[in-house]
Amino acid sequence: LGPVLMATEGQVSNSVRILYERARELCAKIGEEKQMFGVTFNYWTTKFLCGELPLGRALSAELLTNAAALNDPGLMVQAQHTTWATHAWSGNLRTALRAAEEGRRLYDPVRDKHHKFLYGGHDPLCCASAFRAGAMWLLGYQDSAARARDEAYREMLQLGHPFTLALLGTVVMLIYYLEGNTEGFADASRSVLEISERNGFPATLSWAKVCNGWTMSQHGNAEGLGLMDAAIGDLRKMNLRTQLPFYLGLKANSLWTRNFRSAALACIDDALATASSNDEHCFEPELHRMKGEMLLHADHPQWDAARLCFLEAIRVSRQTEAKSLELRAATSLAKLWQSQGKRKEAYDLLAPVYNWFTEGFDTKDLKEAKSLLGELSA
Repeated sequence: LGPVLMATEGQVSNSVRILYERARELCAKIGEEKQMFGVTFNYWTTKFLCGELPLGRALSAELLTNAAALNDPGLMVQAQHTTWATHAWSGNLRTALRAAEEGRRLYDPVRDKHHKFLYGGHDPLCCASAFRAGAMWLLGYQDSAARARDEAYREMLQLGHPFTLALLGTVVMLIYYLEGNTEGFADASRSVLEISERNGFPATLSWAKVCNGWTMSQHGNAEGLGLMDAAIGDLRKMNLRTQLPFYLGLKANSLWTRNFRSAALACIDDALATASSNDEHCFEPELHRMKGEMLLHADHPQWDAARLCFLEAIRVSRQTEAKSLELRAATSLAKLWQSQGKRKEAYDLLAPVYNWFTEGFDTKDLKEAKSLLGELSA
């Protein structure tokens, strides 16, 4: 019943929350460890998605211990599942990548084919593959991430399970956005929207509507902002707080593009406050960088405030090892310093970050950084 309710009412609806809280109480009384594992997994889902990431990490650790004690590789797949999801959004990217790779290694297509009906309503192999791709991109392995993204999508299509396609399609569209691939982002969000509408998946429908609204806004359609605002309101009503900073960032970007400057800055501050409240650091560096760019290009530029935003973006990206986001933030700060005549400081900041990369040299971010380094060294 739980996975069905998650798909049709939302993963953190009151019905789902009450169901799993009661189930945990009953399993504790009965002492059935394998049943307790499944109940705890889906209880973890409710806490993870409503923004309680510290509790999510604690429940994930509990599941890892229980799966090891039961010596059950199928349950260990799901324990790793909670690890890659919780730690990815928490910003522990290396931990998330290791867990996703371990989950893929342990997954058995015969033994574990029923998991999509028991644990969170979606397939763990497809989930591991999608999160693996996202972690790779953030960690700076951009070409490898693109290949992993395509592999994950092929797995999803081959499986043909609607909720898996909808839920993990949202991860794919996020990766496209990070890559700056607006066409791929639009196609992925449209696909998630259609699947969600057809099958009645409220959470993925709202996430996709935010993304579709962003695309509309980028093409000059004023209705896009209204769609984004309504969808974010629906996410708040469903108490889906994890990932909300990313979607608020999209809204802030659209507000800025439409010249609603004060509202855009307020929206970025809302995104950063939500990230702090959730202990969610995956997308945080990009939010700081976006705020810095807004302050820098405001009607009355705030040079020093922008510099502090870029420095904070660099600090958090180094803490999370998000090399791709560190490169963006370093490029933004180097451009600011270049405009102020601080060419050496700009070069010394950007060069070590750029030189760390071993792939992705045909991507927009690395091309921009290389061009800027050429200007700074001329």
